[in-house]
Amino acid sequence: MKIVVTSGYSKSRHAIALLALLARAGHDVGYCLNVSTFSVRRLRSYYRFYGRKLFSLVRRRMLSGNGGGNLHPEVRYMDAFLERHGIPERSVSAICRRTGTRMVSVGSLNDEKALGVVRTFQPDVIVYAGGGILRKPVIEIPRIGVLNAHGGPLPGIRGMNAAEWALMCGMQPGTHVHFIDSGVDTGPLLFFWPLAIEPGDSIADLRGKATVQAVECHLRAVEMLGAGTIEAIPQDRDDGRQYFDMHPLLVGILDDWLRDGRLSAWHKERSLHP
Repeated sequence: MKIVVTSGYSKSRHAIALLALLARAGHDVGYCLNVSTFSVRRLRSYYRFYGRKLFSLVRRRMLSGNGGGNLHPEVRYMDAFLERHGIPERSVSAICRRTGTRMVSVGSLNDEKALGVVRTFQPDVIVYAGGGILRKPVIEIPRIGVLNAHGGPLPGIRGMNAAEWALMCGMQPGTHVHFIDSGVDTGPLLFFWPLAIEPGDSIADLRGKATVQAVECHLRAVEMLGAGTIEAIPQDRDDGRQYFDMHPLLVGILDDWLRDGRLSAWHKERSLHP
């Protein structure tokens, strides 16, 4: 299939893995739209969305470029995944050079430069690996649609920190693959893959596992769409609820529940198998 991959920043392990493995599977990954991390417009938009949490996100991304023990725990899971699959690159530009994908730096996934690239290439699918909110003009271009791997069950948990809110609400955490539409996680659903909780896991561990699972789910969705073995199921926009940034105190409570085994026991009793 003809594919465009988005990237939220220049060292996105998520995007690196997708670019490498989609190309390895024989897909025509024509372009990667890499959003410039430090544009003033983007920082303002992110600050309105994330608030003070933006500074910790920037720090995490800075650490993701370092090696050894300085890596954030969430990043280590993706590094291990890349190593298992024989992917040595740690920058989007490097993997694009190796795979022959054309990397285009844009200020926004919705600006005229990005739209021009996607319209010219006419992809079957855009695989969303970060980069900000997508608007209707770009969403409508690909023949099949824009794929997103959402970190929680839909329609029940829409929005931010979906795995954490799923745990807090007593729901199964996992990755729900869906098509992006103009709403917040309201597009047609493809499949849900439960996320395993192991003894000793922390919230950082779950976030790291969820990022790896998002890559695996994207790859699975692309193959199923290419083979015509899956159909999307529309969501009712009135179902579910949109969640926002979880307060650190609540994250701390979840970490305590994980440490004392409460959540892993809950998960074992209610585990689902994809």
